[in-house]
Amino acid sequence: MLQVPAKILGKEIRQLSLNKSYRNTYEIAKYAEKISGITGLEVLERHGKEVEEKAFSSVDDVMEEVMSHLNVGDDGYETAALITMTEEEAYDIYRLLKNRGAEVSYVDRNSSAFKKGLTVTTFYLAKGLEFDQVFELRGKKENPLREQAEYICATRALQELYV
Repeated sequence: MLQVPAKILGKEIRQLSLNKSYRNTYEIAKYAEKISGITGLEVLERHGKEVEEKAFSSVDDVMEEVMSHLNVGDDGYETAALITMTEEEAYDIYRLLKNRGAEVSYVDRNSSAFKKGLTVTTFYLAKGLEFDQVFELRGKKENPLREQAEYICATRALQELYV
């Protein structure tokens, strides 16, 4: 969509609206659209799994759920991410996964690269990256950046999103 408003300071101004999503499956794009409140998004008709939202009573239950859905490696996806709100949460989850024997990497503000497989990081460090599978951990604490974090997490997922 191209709009041409009146001249401003003697110059023609053009506004371009980028409203087509090519990255995610239809289901993930529609989920992200609801979070953001953006309307009129054109979504590529590439369907996949529905977004799964679940609540858990313990960290062990969360870890079991992640491991049961994780699909990276030779017969699966190349990348997956477990994304949290804070670095403290990300590091704690990374250590728990390592202790369970998971092959996992951790990305913090000092990281210079990320590897294939499962990565644990925060929403603000994941911005600009994309992963085949995303596991978003919201936690119970209220946070003024929660809505932004939810949108960023959702739009990092290419194929599957678990919240």
